[in-house]
Amino acid sequence: MSYTYELGGMKAQCMLDKKYGECSGNCSQCERYGRLQRCYNTLNDFEKMVVDDTAKFRFKNMEELYRIDRSNKRWKLFMKTVAIGIILWIVFSVVKCKFGDVLDRMLVPPMGISEDLIIFDDPDKIFLTLKETHANLRDMNGDDKINCTDYAILFKVEWDKKYEPSDCEIVRNKNDAADWHHLFVRCKKDGEWLCIEPQSKTRQYAMDIHWNNDSYKKDLNIYGETDYWLAKCHT
Repeated sequence: MSYTYELGGMKAQCMLDKKYGECSGNCSQCERYGRLQRCYNTLNDFEKMVVDDTAKFRFKNMEELYRIDRSNKRWKLFMKTVAIGIILWIVFSVVKCKFGDVLDRMLVPPMGISEDLIIFDDPDKIFLTLKETHANLRDMNGDDKINCTDYAILFKVEWDKKYEPSDCEIVRNKNDAADWHHLFVRCKKDGEWLCIEPQSKTRQYAMDIHWNNDSYKKDLNIYGETDYWLAKCHT
């Protein structure tokens, strides 16, 4: 239900803005919050539960992206400071030394800049597959919806293109007590199976991190259904 997904996103954004002081906190005067509440109040109990669960899930992703964005801004400020320092160092060297000496010094990396900052390869197969999954996201089973089924099937398809197929399988989790039914994957990492949320956009992709609540119970995982779900793939 796309409208529950959108309402969940609106609620998650409100939660994020309120937590990090991006809004006044006066919800009664907020136009977006007013629209959200008017739509929310028209839903039945099940739809409200879907909106609330969606909001919790999307809030975690949005909060992670928000923190990454803040970190990137601080990093950009640091790099600008380093760049200004390098420019001043060059200008000072030109004034003080001969041009030949200046060129020699320019061939030496500035102090404090490590080669470790340059990433030549990303060994995290799971994260690389997540990026491919989100880049190629589509309706995989022909039901005209985008949900956990599509993410799980597509992740498996993308994984099998590059890596050992036996190191990745589709997993189902069904918790009747929590009215929970979810599809995801598990992959071999460092020789151990790790359950993965394919909807994650960050390296915090473990199921235990995304669903640290009463809904997801690892002992309720259902394995051995990979071929069944892949058979539903229409694309």
